[in-house]
Amino acid sequence: MVCAANICRSPLAEFLLRRGLAGLPDLWVASAGTLAQSDREICLRVATWCDDESWMAEASAHRSRRIDPDLLEAAALILVSSRDVRADVVLAAPEVRGRTYTLREAAHLGDGFDAAAQTRHLGEVARYATHLDRARVVRGTIQGRRPRWGLTRRADGPDIADGHGRNRWVHRAALEEVSEATAAVVRQLGGRRA
Repeated sequence: MVCAANICRSPLAEFLLRRGLAGLPDLWVASAGTLAQSDREICLRVATWCDDESWMAEASAHRSRRIDPDLLEAAALILVSSRDVRADVVLAAPEVRGRTYTLREAAHLGDGFDAAAQTRHLGEVARYATHLDRARVVRGTIQGRRPRWGLTRRADGPDIADGHGRNRWVHRAALEEVSEATAAVVRQLGGRRA
């Protein structure tokens, strides 16, 4: 999962995906940021999203890191917070374009995913990425509504806006969007809700 700073949206999605998909074999979940400053701590809202010991341990161990082409190349599927982050990812590693989706786009396109109907020689996540690619061709991407008076609506279009550093309601709303979209992806891949 990739966002800008790797201290808010992407670590939350990483932790929720890791928890929800814990039963899938050969699964690797990581996060990074396109503009991340190395070794920064996670934001307090994400650190306290869940209050169990394993969450707290994972949150305290997390340190931000910047994307690099090797990390991107190793991923079967790359989920990003927004289209501008996707553009930065594709600029860093053009060969990953076909397997890079916004988190909300994956949640939208992943409906109807059936692992049994996909190519068997691929892993579960690679089969999911293949499904997303086919669905993008058939159904297209999420289209956002035009904002009224310059305001964007919550959960509108494929992007999850960066709420970090804004007021607590905006920040919380952005994290809830990450949580909702992540829950959909986990459900589509046959995982459990974290």
